[in-house]
Amino acid sequence: MWVTNPKKIRMFDFANIWEMVDFCRKEKEEKGIPWEHYFWTNVPEAVTLNETVCQGRCFVKTFNELPPWEQMESLVNQLVKNKFYAIDVLKPVILYHIGGIYMDTDFNLIRSVAFLHTVLDLYTGDEGLHFPGVAAGIFAARKHHQACKTWMDFLFGYYGIAPDVYGAREIMPMPTFRDDISWSSGPRASSFGVWANLNKWGNNDAIFKMTMLNLDMTHHSWKFQKFYGYVVDDNPREETITIGGERYHFDQFGFQFNTGTWHVPAEAFFELEDGRTQNQYWLFDFSDKEDILRPNYVTKDTIASERARYSDRPLVQWLFYDIWFPEYFKKQTGAYMDNMQLPEQKKNHLEMEQDGDEIGDEWYWETQESEEANLLSGKAGAGPDDSDNKQL
Repeated sequence: MWVTNPKKIRMFDFANIWEMVDFCRKEKEEKGIPWEHYFWTNVPEAVTLNETVCQGRCFVKTFNELPPWEQMESLVNQLVKNKFYAIDVLKPVILYHIGGIYMDTDFNLIRSVAFLHTVLDLYTGDEGLHFPGVAAGIFAARKHHQACKTWMDFLFGYYGIAPDVYGAREIMPMPTFRDDISWSSGPRASSFGVWANLNKWGNNDAIFKMTMLNLDMTHHSWKFQKFYGYVVDDNPREETITIGGERYHFDQFGFQFNTGTWHVPAEAFFELEDGRTQNQYWLFDFSDKEDILRPNYVTKDTIASERARYSDRPLVQWLFYDIWFPEYFKKQTGAYMDNMQLPEQKKNHLEMEQDGDEIGDEWYWETQESEEANLLSGKAGAGPDDSDNKQL
């Protein structure tokens, strides 16, 4: 899936994706497996197919071909404009109505999933104990799988474009912070869909451990969880599961590269009354049909009137209009958003990579891990860039 700004088109071109397509081409030639590849996008001219490896098996599809497009169109267009997780709402729609396997663009296929595709109704990976849930970045399901229907209905209700049949907005009301929406849109919603349909309908569904499908041992998240004891796995990259009463052993199918970062990053800060600083976060209200950024336009003079708009959401009133915004305006003036750059003007992570900027170059726990290794080897004080440390 590829989403880009229609006014500033960025072309789809990932070597790992074409390697995967070529892998599947060879499977078709050698084993007769009829793989087809669909590239879903909002701008078809942004995707140029590599016919050397596609050989007629690749197709560019646009989002407006999906059955509920009229229901989603306004929201998706706003998400594209603001570079904010349009893929998350589209993913369960495509999986439910079309079926197949969804892979993030940073996925690296190293072993065929054809057997899984033949015997399982749904398969995905686990995110680990620190981020409990399934991996929405690599997710396969047959057409009209019940888990994908629940996932789709959960998001549509949460986003306010359909009845909230699962009460998502009651426990996670909008507007809310960027991070809350990102977690709810991705792993929370997909995990809820899987959980709500476990051991029902007679399906063969599988959730593999982290190192089988979604995260390799070199990925930041896996290393983080291993370092702090959230992962206990003596046999990574291999797993045995029971399918139809028979046991099958599998080796790692693939993994996601360590790329990407949050969209709409929180780079702004504001000063508190006691002199400390606080991160400033964008708020989103996906139920606003005209502007999902509207909560950020609030000023000191409009807090009361804006608060009244959410009379049916007391938690929102209390969190943001009784606590967060009043605290902000004790020291700041103007509109809440004046201190931040509009999301559409910010670079997304692909633009940052292409411009050579570093993304999450080193996490705190990685530095700690290097320092502890140095202490154990008697090299106290050696930093993460120390030449001796690199040999550990």
